[in-house]
Amino acid sequence: MIKILALQQLYNLADDALEYQLLDRRSFLRFLDLTERSSVPDAKTIWLFRDRLAQAGVSNQVIEPVQQ
Repeated sequence: MIKILALQQLYNLADDALEYQLLDRRSFLRFLDLTERSSVPDAKTIWLFRDRLAQAGVSNQVIEPVQQ
């Protein structure tokens, strides 16, 4: 999931757009070490994960290195 957030930051994608790209791009799947048969998290799951990181107060530690 951390790698998914990294892709989201690098490509400046909304959650729905990220879900679509995860399903559409093989390069994203390779980066995430997934296959086409793997289950890809949906937009709601991505949002919940990012929200839980924020609630735990560690979202900056995870997202900040990608932004630089």
